[in-house]
Amino acid sequence: WEPSPQMHEFYLDEFQKEYPHVHIMPFAAGVHDGSLKLFLHKGQEHVTDKSEFKNQGKCSADVFTSPAAGSTMFKEAGDAGEPVNVKVRNFPEWLKEQELSSQDTFILKIDIEGGEFDILD
Repeated sequence: WEPSPQMHEFYLDEFQKEYPHVHIMPFAAGVHDGSLKLFLHKGQEHVTDKSEFKNQGKCSADVFTSPAAGSTMFKEAGDAGEPVNVKVRNFPEWLKEQELSSQDTFILKIDIEGGEFDILD
């Protein structure tokens, strides 16, 4: 799950084409469907090519921050730039809809800025 349109445009759409069995959801995970404002990293709101990101947009395992830096839901954050509206999907409902069985393989990586407890409750 990744709500940032920049991450999809410059990285994840390409990744998903290469690994079609991996499903990347273009939503913010929440406990209700809706939308929210996601503040892109200040100074990177108008990037049109990933080479404009730091490190020329290249990801590296030895660098702990993404080239696109971080986005946030908090306008007050020091690095919060301009907002974009993103869709929020009710994660618990979505998970129920998957009708997973004990034979299914399901890997979930979750980092939702403090919302993990609400989602997993």
